Amino acid sequence: MHAAIRNRADYGALTERERASLFHEDELTDSHSSPFADHEERLAARLAVKVAAHAHSEGSSLKDFVVLHAASGAPMIRGRGSLHCSLSHSNGYAVGVVATYRVGVDIEQVRIHDERIMDVIASKSEWGILPSELSCHERVTLLWTIKEAILKAVESGLSISPRQVELISCTQDTNEKAVTYSSIVRLSGWSKNWRVESRNFSDLFLSIAYEENNHETITYHWH
Repeated sequence: MHAAIRNRADYGALTERERASLFHEDELTDSHSSPFADHEERLAARLAVKVAAHAHSEGSSLKDFVVLHAASGAPMIRGRGSLHCSLSHSNGYAVGVVATYRVGVDIEQVRIHDERIMDVIASKSEWGILPSELSCHERVTLLWTIKEAILKAVESGLSISPRQVELISCTQDTNEKAVTYSSIVRLSGWSKNWRVESRNFSDLFLSIAYEENNHETITYHWH
């Protein structure tokens, strides 16, 4: 599995000629389809998917991977039915992930939340599983990205309540490079559990979800 993280500012520095060399015209048109999202962050997220796909399938150019949205609203790579992808963007950062099985990603900036949202997205027992050293707002953001990443992987959007995505365990690992979290999650109606790998950087939480039986190392590409 490959994941690429891009800074929106780096994308914004590209010239029009450079952008044309990276994106198919259908991608540029599709990126304008939502009036509620930052156009450049959306394109940066597509570029992140391209970088991840290119790392997965060496030998092709970035422009060969045309990232569009399916009728369901989920991202897809045109003509690459064997590849699953997901993308997300927040506060100037964009991320794309590619694998040969269902995968979902979410990135969110830590911000102040109304504590009442805690009862909406999770049970009290789930909140008790999260690392106690995190602040209330950090725990909300981490748990939201964990659950959202899984909902993206199954392409359900919010048609499934976050309460149907149950956190079973969450362990923290701190090393010289990053603070990371590994979680096991149960999704109502699914026979297999999900694994979610999360990390905290630049006041953001990033989570990548995939079915537990597909466990493999995630290769990160930072740009």
